[in-house]
Amino acid sequence: MSDTILVIDDDRMTRVLLKRRLGRDGFDVAFAESGTRGLEMVEQNQYSLILLDLVMPRFSGLDFLRAVKGRVNELPPIIMLSADHDTQSINECLALGATDFLAKPIIAAALAAKIRDALSGQSASAAV
Repeated sequence: MSDTILVIDDDRMTRVLLKRRLGRDGFDVAFAESGTRGLEMVEQNQYSLILLDLVMPRFSGLDFLRAVKGRVNELPPIIMLSADHDTQSINECLALGATDFLAKPIIAAALAAKIRDALSGQSASAAV
């Protein structure tokens, strides 16, 4: 059985590109168009990894990280995605439990390496 990755991102094009990329790498992919929908999905299903957009309207990636604490017993690794390279936001995400951060636009090789590291239990915690 292959790993299922949950992509939480409000941008349709990002979701389409990630579905294509992750599918080629053999992953099953589930999508949430908002942080609130992502939270519902994480409460109802188990995922191997979450790719979480930092900047989303009404319920950001930071809001998701704050809300999921205490609501879900065991969280999978969470890789933050964002075009916002603000060091304070990145550090806050990591402090709230994110495993790593990946800058947009997403570079396929960097994404593959971070997913591989996260699924193997390593935490690079470095922005690329």
